[in-house]
Amino acid sequence: MKENGFRPPALFEMALHPSTDFKAKLPEFLPGPERETTTLLLDAHAEKLKQRMFECFQTQRESLEVSPVGPEKFRQPVAYDFSAPPQDGKLYYENFDWAPRRDEWQSLAAKALADLFPSQTATH
Repeated sequence: MKENGFRPPALFEMALHPSTDFKAKLPEFLPGPERETTTLLLDAHAEKLKQRMFECFQTQRESLEVSPVGPEKFRQPVAYDFSAPPQDGKLYYENFDWAPRRDEWQSLAAKALADLFPSQTATH
């Protein structure tokens, strides 16, 4: 437990990213540091439920229609610094007008970290 009584939740990454043609969501992790991955195999009932949930996302309908329903992969994340970009070059969300700019995101992330952990000084 942190000094301010805040205990962050356990975090896991889910393997899901756009395909190279941006037409589907792929249940694979992007290249990076290898870590233990948990694979959840879905039975017929779970696959049907997930398909029904996919159908609820109107804005993602086109890509989810061609996306695999299962299995699902999870892993514990590395210690990300959300106030820095995750990779060099243009980020996926920067392709959209509605998304924050890279500098905006980094500023908001740095402020959130300072608010959550005020006794820790920023190192960037």
